[in-house]
Amino acid sequence: MIDRRLLLVLPLALALPAKAQPADALPAALVTCWQARGVRFTTAQVAARIGGKVGRAALAAVAGAWTDANDDDQETMVEIVWEAGRPPSPAWPLLGRDLAARRPALLLTRDGHWWLLEALDQERLSVGDPLTGEGRVMSLESAELIGRPVIAGA
Repeated sequence: MIDRRLLLVLPLALALPAKAQPADALPAALVTCWQARGVRFTTAQVAARIGGKVGRAALAAVAGAWTDANDDDQETMVEIVWEAGRPPSPAWPLLGRDLAARRPALLLTRDGHWWLLEALDQERLSVGDPLTGEGRVMSLESAELIGRPVIAGA
């Protein structure tokens, strides 16, 4: 005879564990970049603004006026300062200034992962994972684009 308690626990024991949706690195990276520039957005705000867009389209989605987490109106954009196969943009020196001031930039790798660009030394990039904080060094050859998040008037 089956114990009644066993009948109550059996469905729970057989249930498959729920799989959490993976967090998106781009909204987390943008939040970190803008916080370093003195503006506070939430990851949910940024993710909602991006929607289902990826790559350059996702960066274009955050351009424009919107309200930050402090209910202040902000004008934001991500300036692409380097793209694979193209010469650096005229804003390249500003990227160096930002990195020296410990204001990270965005880096998209060729395999589609977003990173925080923390330092640049010739062809070597120091990056951090925006979700885990894991740091690593990679070559410029592994990068697809580098973006510099900016706030109008900041």
